Amino acid sequence: MLWCCSKAGSKPATPGLGIRPKISPMRVIGLMSGTSADGVDAAIVDWPDAAAPIPFEVIAHREFPLARDEQQRIHRLAAGEGSGVESLRELVALDVDLGHRFADAAITLARDASIPLAEVAAIASHGQTIVHYPEIGGTLQIGSLPLIAERTGCRVIGDFRPRDIAAGGEGAPLTPFFHRGVFGAPDENRLVLNLGGIANVTWLPAAAEPDRVLAFDVGPANSLLDGVVELLTKGRESMDRDGIRARRGVIHRGWLERLLEDEYLLRPPPKSTGRERYGRERARSLLEQWTAEHGQAAGDDLLATLVAFTVGAIGRAPIGCPSRMGPWNVCWSGEGVRRILPCSRDWWRLFRGRRSRPSIGTESPQRPPRPWRFP
Repeated sequence: MLWCCSKAGSKPATPGLGIRPKISPMRVIGLMSGTSADGVDAAIVDWPDAAAPIPFEVIAHREFPLARDEQQRIHRLAAGEGSGVESLRELVALDVDLGHRFADAAITLARDASIPLAEVAAIASHGQTIVHYPEIGGTLQIGSLPLIAERTGCRVIGDFRPRDIAAGGEGAPLTPFFHRGVFGAPDENRLVLNLGGIANVTWLPAAAEPDRVLAFDVGPANSLLDGVVELLTKGRESMDRDGIRARRGVIHRGWLERLLEDEYLLRPPPKSTGRERYGRERARSLLEQWTAEHGQAAGDDLLATLVAFTVGAIGRAPIGCPSRMGPWNVCWSGEGVRRILPCSRDWWRLFRGRRSRPSIGTESPQRPPRPWRFP
């Protein structure tokens, strides 16, 4: 969906279905808030005059943290807490409030970079996902696009996920495109693994054409861990910072095997998921079961087991057999690099011997997925 600011009685522009024969260079502001709902990420990017995404230049980027109350409101709404009327009112209120937060991020970033908004060709806003049900053909993101357009005076593009689902996809169209364009290599296989609220992978065979790229959500990463920590601490903490709690815990293998029987893990790709399956309610249910069996004092053990669940889900992901396709690199991204990766030696067993070079190339943006060497 494309929105323009309404001036002199103009109306929102209707989405165009045609493809331009030539793509001109453009300066774009990108905005999004992920599964964890902990902040709005904003970037100003100059794109080249071609369909290929590189070479591009990141002019400025910044994370604008969301207040704890804002994060809680998003999580409560996504969990379906509250009555029907209350939830509908809160949905509308959050759509407006987050629209202002996204607009603030775009305006502030451009101002601090000394870039007039008049020089910005478009603002692309992913929005904040509230519910995502690709199996029934629907997904919902909020953060009012018309409000962003009115406040910035810029053309605003959004509804990426609904459009992808309408076209028969899973509602995650941007990441595979970006990964292939930026991290694909002519002579090397690469696996990009993002550990955000949800763990997702993109498999990039060397010199891959678009139809050979495989990308999908694997399962939970930080989402369940954050939910359990919040419940264990009665809201005093919202995350296991640097994985300290999980590193103190002991993995319960019986519980781990039960978790790995999750129906979603058995589905073939393409597939996508979110807090509907691995969010607040699932964290509460797991903690109640755990406490009944092990007691409240064993909370760190549950966190260690959930970290092992993430590792195990990735290990069982139907990526194919990259080990048979020659040397390959792993590129990491997401908050889980600091909070999940240090907590388990299973990572090293999972990837040992499967890649030959630590470099991911020199074409990465300013904050690329992190290269890691496995012996």
